[in-house]
Amino acid sequence: MSAAAARAGTGDEVVPGLPRRFQTGRLDLRPLGDADRPLYVSLYTDANVMRHVGAPLSVEAASRAFEAVRRQMHRDPPKAWYWTACLRGPGREAGVLALAFDPGRGSAEFGMLLLPWAQGQGHATEAVAALVAHAFAGVAASGAGSRIGRLRTRHASGHPAGPRVMEKLGFVAGPARDGMQHWYLDGPG
Repeated sequence: MSAAAARAGTGDEVVPGLPRRFQTGRLDLRPLGDADRPLYVSLYTDANVMRHVGAPLSVEAASRAFEAVRRQMHRDPPKAWYWTACLRGPGREAGVLALAFDPGRGSAEFGMLLLPWAQGQGHATEAVAALVAHAFAGVAASGAGSRIGRLRTRHASGHPAGPRVMEKLGFVAGPARDGMQHWYLDGPG
């Protein structure tokens, strides 16, 4: 078993090769739970956090979105998966990492929102690098099949850190449209 698989926790997988929980050097990523509603709502209603994603939501809209996310996570198989990113050690919540599966589950879109105090410290790069490794480890081990073969993301055009993070992780810039810069990364094979 690889070190990454050993850190994945219980061995439960969202989809083959993608753990329900995992760790990085500085973060514990655990499934978004009912107790994470205040974190989720605070992220999606904060204009500063949302400035490179879209318009902030009202508290009511963010609460409805949280309920929809929890329903998506509880489908069999999950339609989307969300992790709460916490600092290892103190367990302080830093943000949320999300993965929404496309029909057929061969590709998915991810996104990450961090609280203002956690931004600019490499947490997003670290979490997304681990997500990529987990998502594509299943592809490398067993071929495409039901594994994720492509990851994509987007952020507002002009995001100061987004392009650096995506390029550092090997993502390729796609066409910008509707004020958003799109990125993708294909898995091995």
